Amino acid sequence: MPKSEKTVIIDLKPNNRNTYREWTKDRKLPLFFEPWWLDAVCGKDRWDILFSVNGSGEINGICPVYKSSLKGLPVLRNPDFSPYSGVFLVYPADLATEQSKYSFENKTSAVLLDQLPRDVAMIQINLHPDMQNAYPFIWKQYHQTTRYTYRLEDISDPDIISKGMNQTLRRQIRQAAEMHQISLTEDPGIIFDLLSKSLNKQHVRHRISKEMIIRISRALHENNQGKLLIASNLKQEVVASMILAMDHDTAYCLALGMDHEIEQTHASKLLIYESIRLASTLVKRYDFEGSMIPNIERIYRSFGGTRVAYHQLMWFKNRWIKALWYFLK
Repeated sequence: MPKSEKTVIIDLKPNNRNTYREWTKDRKLPLFFEPWWLDAVCGKDRWDILFSVNGSGEINGICPVYKSSLKGLPVLRNPDFSPYSGVFLVYPADLATEQSKYSFENKTSAVLLDQLPRDVAMIQINLHPDMQNAYPFIWKQYHQTTRYTYRLEDISDPDIISKGMNQTLRRQIRQAAEMHQISLTEDPGIIFDLLSKSLNKQHVRHRISKEMIIRISRALHENNQGKLLIASNLKQEVVASMILAMDHDTAYCLALGMDHEIEQTHASKLLIYESIRLASTLVKRYDFEGSMIPNIERIYRSFGGTRVAYHQLMWFKNRWIKALWYFLK
């Protein structure tokens, strides 16, 4: 999407957000559903939250809502740097069968989807990989597309991870380690500069700003759930950078940037490997946060992870909006 797009905010309910902040205090949620994360990527209180409740008044499902714009038209979408969003369910403890689980998913998801505003031109949701039931969306006229990420399900032993990697990748990482040093940084400006260079090199339209990277890095630091990493060559030039974000059990390769005019020596692969080693001391799983670009998919696959599918759901107000979306995409 073009850089010139501006956020459109309408009809947000502060009481919903306040209730959600209280509800999440003692819960372990995927990173992208945390209220402090939504503050960082959307702007503080520039998002809303939808609830489903059971017969006892307890919350059993939530759905974050972020309104922005597409060519001046209001749309709902995943926030930036949030590969997964949409419906998140709190399963009752007494679901004894798969059938009862599916029934709960269908009913609760429908309650949440019925609350999504339809005064928008388009809705785009990438579900969390743990949410594999797309039926409620399809029944409500959403278009479903399967996307993929790669996950290392157990990173507790980095040596085992190394043995599972592609032989060529192991050689490239060894070579890169002779010419580069991996370190932490507290400078979000470096992350922004290299990420912008990478996106511009790939001719990717984006809304990313330095202020957004600053908000994200500050939020990760304040909540102790992320690191900023850089790779420097022998000339002390920073050639690659990464935002490594984490929740209670998973680390995410959230944003990988590089200076394509300098980085010709696999430093980015070394950076990924060292981020896995760092994450192995803190969480159990590593998510490469997917890519459908063939060259990037090949690199992520070479680390030996498991391919995991997740759903992208799209709803369009009319066929002209649908055509506009795919043209811009």
